[in-house]
Amino acid sequence: MKTAFPAVLLLLLVTTSSCHKDHSSPTHPLPANTTITINLGYADNIDSLNEDKWELIVKEPGGSLLLDTVVRVNTTISTTLKSSTPLVYLTTVVYYALYDSYSATSFIGVNPSTWTSPISPINFDYTLNVPVDPLPGTGTYVNYIHPPLLTDYNTYSASTNSILLSDYTLASTYQVLTYSPGDPDYQPGGLLTLAYPHHANNPVYVLFPQTGQYNFHVPAGSGTDTVDLTQTDTAVMIHYTVPQPYTLQSSIMYGYTDTTDFDKSMQLWFNLYTGALPADVEYPTTGVQTYQLTTTAYSSTSPSEYLIFYSYGTTIPTSLPFPAPQAYTINSNQQDSFAVTFSSVSPSAYFTYWTVGKITFGTIASPDSTLIHPYTLLAGSGSKLLQGQNLSPLTLQSFYWQQFAGMNYAAELNYSCNPADIRTKRISAATTYSISF
Repeated sequence: MKTAFPAVLLLLLVTTSSCHKDHSSPTHPLPANTTITINLGYADNIDSLNEDKWELIVKEPGGSLLLDTVVRVNTTISTTLKSSTPLVYLTTVVYYALYDSYSATSFIGVNPSTWTSPISPINFDYTLNVPVDPLPGTGTYVNYIHPPLLTDYNTYSASTNSILLSDYTLASTYQVLTYSPGDPDYQPGGLLTLAYPHHANNPVYVLFPQTGQYNFHVPAGSGTDTVDLTQTDTAVMIHYTVPQPYTLQSSIMYGYTDTTDFDKSMQLWFNLYTGALPADVEYPTTGVQTYQLTTTAYSSTSPSEYLIFYSYGTTIPTSLPFPAPQAYTINSNQQDSFAVTFSSVSPSAYFTYWTVGKITFGTIASPDSTLIHPYTLLAGSGSKLLQGQNLSPLTLQSFYWQQFAGMNYAAELNYSCNPADIRTKRISAATTYSISF
């Protein structure tokens, strides 16, 4: 990725040039007297001192203040605003008393009328869209007879000869057994007994990664199951082509046996740092209705790049959408002039993260807003919680963009800022690219 940095730190507001769209300059006439509904809460589970607060600030692009309210965390702010434009600047500031620190975020050009929680951005990590509230589990065992024979000890170490046993996403575990070529547990006539936390009669999935052999069975209502592995199914093995300078880091897959009930889910694959496993991904062709796969990669460049590829559907992608070498160019990375242009990618949104003193500050913008002014956004917010805090110099920590399949800027934020949608709805694909400075 090409990065061009000017030498002088700009502390003054940079005016829009002919080659950039400034976030403070609307590109088309906007209707007057727009009604914006606010019904936002900020969830905080670390308020151990009972002193955490959050502030919501809403301003028009021209700077007119529509709302500035400070409340305790876990409190909903509900009101109706009249604005001359449907797209406003929304800033949140959270104070964490336990750490004596602040987290601020500015959303540029948004209409939050359909949001329930100003959380952003979504990281498509290993737990996105998996059940939030674990089902109650009961410790039990399953006896597998006639397990497959694992023979290639020199190629696959004991750790990668693990057996994946799962009946639920948040309770899935690798069952690691000490392996030697003569281990009777692995012989065709052996008895392999595995313990696992059983959940609500969900189907049980077992995979032998070295051979790709797998089995589903529906557990008995009580007691220990006995499952014959004389006849097993064979997983599909995928090897991804990875361009330089990237390296695959991990792949984690969940399967859903009933798309009308996302608690009917299980972990199907876990591969961290690739290792000596025979494939980047192994997945069953039977037993589930849909697959959710998250694959991560990183670069050997400096500064380093990090990529997250997410997919959900009835098939598994056989290739990963790595960005082209010139996908974007950072033209300026100063504290009040961050300018970026995108060429071979069309992100839904892009983000910058800055720090100063006790403050972490993030900006979220449409890719059409190719020039933003982070310092002006933060200092010009007039935050009550940040009064007395030194806001300069802001130091850029990271930049990243997200590309949600079929979503523009407004659609991504409408999804990201509604936890209920994240819990119950799936998008088909997403790519997150980040670079740290």
